[in-house]
Amino acid sequence: MNGVLALLLMKEEYFKKSRYSITEKVCELKGTVKRSIVYASSNKVVRFILGLTALQYIAIQAPNMQWQPLYLGPGGKHVTLGWIWVGIAALSALGGMVSGRFLTKVGDEKRALVTAQAAIGCGIALAGAFRLIPVSLLIFLLHEVARGLFKPLHDVYLNDNIPSKERATIISCGSILYHLAGIIGLVGSGYLAVRTSIGLTWVVSGTVLLAGTLILAKNGKKH
Repeated sequence: MNGVLALLLMKEEYFKKSRYSITEKVCELKGTVKRSIVYASSNKVVRFILGLTALQYIAIQAPNMQWQPLYLGPGGKHVTLGWIWVGIAALSALGGMVSGRFLTKVGDEKRALVTAQAAIGCGIALAGAFRLIPVSLLIFLLHEVARGLFKPLHDVYLNDNIPSKERATIISCGSILYHLAGIIGLVGSGYLAVRTSIGLTWVVSGTVLLAGTLILAKNGKKH
């Protein structure tokens, strides 16, 4: 019913019909990537935010994909996973809710981003390092607060430090970059977990995220 009403009442006069062409879309994509690379190569703020977020997409694939088998355990009840998911969603939402206060307290967008991401890296590594499941699970859930913090801080930093005319291009390029980073993280963490263990994979992922974040912290502009 809502769709029918929208079709009848909404008039998108700005929209112009055009013939769909895969070749044209590919050319547009190549143009977007090229413009983004050129802009990023001369702008340390863009390099910082793209690198920071891509690094996170690589590192978080291990906990994203492996928390279920880790916390279900031998003979565990699947209903437990549902309650853990509730905790993940609630604590991530909490992080988003307090992000404004967190930024105000820290007083610097770049430092707030780096702090949140460093907390994510430490949380992943520590959750993997502890063999006692209750302790590991507690740390894992708490690190979700930092993950909830990151997205609003990321958006604020992006909007405040990148001109509006370049923002759409950077966001488009970022989306492509983050998907590629996610693929790398999925393949790498899956291979490492099979060859070693989930716990060690998390330690490696968290350590890489923390170390990479501290390196990238030397780049980017304070605002």
